Amino acid sequence: MTLLTVALYLINGEHARVVSIALTSVPAAIFSYRVLSCHETKLEGYNSILSYWTVYGLLALIDQFVETSHGYQLGKTVFLSTVLAYAARHNDAAIPEAWKNMKTSGDKIMLNTIHSSFDSTRPRDEESLEYLFDFSNENVNTAHSFSDCIVTDPAHHVTFSEHQQEVEIRMTNVSQQRHVMFALKTNADTHLIAAPTSGILLSGQSMTIRVGVADDTVSNTARISIDKLAIDHVELPRSDEFSVFSPDFFKAQAKRSRHAIRVYYE
Repeated sequence: MTLLTVALYLINGEHARVVSIALTSVPAAIFSYRVLSCHETKLEGYNSILSYWTVYGLLALIDQFVETSHGYQLGKTVFLSTVLAYAARHNDAAIPEAWKNMKTSGDKIMLNTIHSSFDSTRPRDEESLEYLFDFSNENVNTAHSFSDCIVTDPAHHVTFSEHQQEVEIRMTNVSQQRHVMFALKTNADTHLIAAPTSGILLSGQSMTIRVGVADDTVSNTARISIDKLAIDHVELPRSDEFSVFSPDFFKAQAKRSRHAIRVYYE
């Protein structure tokens, strides 16, 4: 309702231009200050926030000619908000915690420890359902390895630090014909968390796995790490036989391929 009210005011409001300027300049100015003062900001981040203010300046000139046009202030506000969101994506470290919590509060509920037991009482058709496995009975180095159709970015290792306690692993099924079922495993189940931890990846499909460490893990972990992540996967017999992850089918497969990723701390 609030957004609808603001949108309607930007179309027909007496002071629509003032409201638009406030919405597109105050948050952007605060965020720009954080970008400039953040020691983790990269060149791409500086370029993205510079692009925002360049676009803002051009639209400020256009304001002199079309400021009375109905809908212009709404369109300008939406467009600049989109450009600012693009800049925010390239300056994650500079995002205020309050803003970041608004964006990820729902996602963080889905983060579970990998070694937790699967809760059979949860609905089986829920897309966000995570099936979690105990890794204690299988050595990460002894799994079978066959033709690997899974590739990841990063490919071989992830690194955590005190300033980066969560990373994203982009996983792609590069096979042209085979669909796979996968499950994530680790030998560091006391302090690594991840979502999702299992699922089905169709041929040519990609998905992102978020992996994080528990509080104080980086500062209390030796720099010579033996921690590992492993994406175990099996080929599905038919593309239409499974629509969701099946723990029983997965555990019954003797031939599992494995994509291993080392975990480092600095």
